[in-house]
Amino acid sequence: MLRPENLPALHSALAALAEPVDGWLLFDFRGINPILAAVVGPEVVGSRRAYVYVPRDGNPVALVHAVDAELWREWPPAWRRIVWVRREELARELTALVGGRTVAMEYSPGGAVPYGDYVPAGTLELVRGTGATPVSSAELVTRYCSVWSAADLASHLRAAAILSAIARSAIARIGERARTGEPATEHEVTGWVLDAFGRAGLVTESPPSVSYGANAARPHYDAPAEGSLAIVPGALLLLDLWAMEPGGVYADQTW
Repeated sequence: MLRPENLPALHSALAALAEPVDGWLLFDFRGINPILAAVVGPEVVGSRRAYVYVPRDGNPVALVHAVDAELWREWPPAWRRIVWVRREELARELTALVGGRTVAMEYSPGGAVPYGDYVPAGTLELVRGTGATPVSSAELVTRYCSVWSAADLASHLRAAAILSAIARSAIARIGERARTGEPATEHEVTGWVLDAFGRAGLVTESPPSVSYGANAARPHYDAPAEGSLAIVPGALLLLDLWAMEPGGVYADQTW
């Protein structure tokens, strides 16, 4: 949950914008905007629309539906939490919060940056209808959500070193098998890498991509258990692997 001790960093990010805004208006509905969860906390993601307005100066204000109000029980008591039920109440309270102001939102003009384009068109219409001017929050997300701490960097570098060692070991082992006349398959190498991740204490959301020959031209190739190619001399081998320490920052390498 967003806490008072987080506010100085938020206000610093707002103050540092190249093009000033009056505040950051975060919106979510059933988890469609991961930025709200990253800033406020995943525990507040519910089944109804929610807004959090962080002014350039001053305390954040939460605008939440009565059905989800219990999810916000840890919201700091010194900060306003407005509970709405009817759509007309939402429009009225939103107008009072941001009407006439320039607000950063997870919106990318023309859909240019889909990683920062989570606010539905209808919600943008609602916000504009209050007299507010929504602009992209991309710079805010970069400044507040995407800056690594020293611990993050250290975790990333440790994972990167382990990935490099695993990749080198796998490639050497592939070469040895190819020279024996019993070549390893793409799927077999995938298993080697996953086993090595486990021994090293790394986690990953999906298996590495081990692709050989024509398969190396297939982005996101996942070697099948049946029909996986044997890796022999004479064609390109591509090994794409990614993993992280639990709670750390991913390392991602292509060999």
